[in-house]
Amino acid sequence: MGEVSVGFERASVFDDLPALIGGIAVAVALAVAIGAVVALFMRRRLERLTLGVQPEELVSLVQTQTAVLESADEGVVALDDAGVVRVCTAAAERLLGVRDAVGRPVRDLGLPPAVAAALSGTGASTGLPLGDRVVFIDVRPVRRGARSFGRVATLRDRTDVMALSGRLDSVRAMSDALRVQRHENANRLHAAVGLLDAGRTHEARSFLADLVDRGSVDWAVPGIDLVADAMLQSFVGAKALSARERGVALRVADDSFLADPIDEVEDVVAVLGNLIDNAVTAAAAAPAPREVEVAVLGDGDAVVLTVSDTGSGIADPEAVFLPRDRGDDPAAVHGLGIGLPLSREFARRRGGEVWVVDPGGDGRGAVVAARLPSVIREDPA
Repeated sequence: MGEVSVGFERASVFDDLPALIGGIAVAVALAVAIGAVVALFMRRRLERLTLGVQPEELVSLVQTQTAVLESADEGVVALDDAGVVRVCTAAAERLLGVRDAVGRPVRDLGLPPAVAAALSGTGASTGLPLGDRVVFIDVRPVRRGARSFGRVATLRDRTDVMALSGRLDSVRAMSDALRVQRHENANRLHAAVGLLDAGRTHEARSFLADLVDRGSVDWAVPGIDLVADAMLQSFVGAKALSARERGVALRVADDSFLADPIDEVEDVVAVLGNLIDNAVTAAAAAPAPREVEVAVLGDGDAVVLTVSDTGSGIADPEAVFLPRDRGDDPAAVHGLGIGLPLSREFARRRGGEVWVVDPGGDGRGAVVAARLPSVIREDPA
């Protein structure tokens, strides 16, 4: 039997240990250095992507952004430089009539050309009819230092404001007309007093009898008695006085007939006022005779309005209903700004319509019509 023992000398182990520890230390130090460099590059990249916002600030930023954007009545749409939607609030989707707009180019949203151009450009200085609303679009570029991040569009619903503005204009026109008529009535009374003071009793009696027959307010609009609604009579009379100052005669057509009063007179005068204003402008720019004729017809619970003029006609019947800036075509007289587009939207919201019956031209004026249902209170008898 025998025994063999194999091993290392103690001295050789302790001699090799420093070299082994040194190699391990170098490897660890190298790994730490590489990790530090990678971490530094990752931090710089994250700071560049987050614009210097720290990770702990991102949650607060998202909460604040959501609270601010979704609590505002205005719609907000953010676009990058390529025209792709990056942010679209619920209010903006409601006004634009789109869904899931984020991540899609503006041209693929199916928006009207004027609205898409406004979002892609500098906005719209006048309101744009969008569905049954009138929307103002304000576009601002977004920059941080010298870097561009696209643009943000703010959509403001101004339908009610525009409607109230149109109704206010109608009330202002009637108040001015009543002021003129009050002055005229005072002059008539002074004339009657003068006749009585002069002892010309018979002439004074005849003058007062004529005044009683015509009433204290004489709108001097041929055919206005065919319109039974007092508010509509006053409005047409006020428009006639305004047209007379511009050298245009306004009259009510002989085939007009409206026997019942109007319940929803605000929308009627808003639409009729736009049609009359455009017709008066067209007639005033044409040679004599300068005339505007208004036809008012009752059709069940609807009222049908027709306005014709002696102007030069409408070159493009469809273009007059497209929104555009007021100053883009000085020669245009029909459809300035948002008048006709807004009138059409008012009518369509009630289930009606505004359309061009005859564009005219070659010495003939244009004829524009509107139908507004559910505005007449029919007499049950």
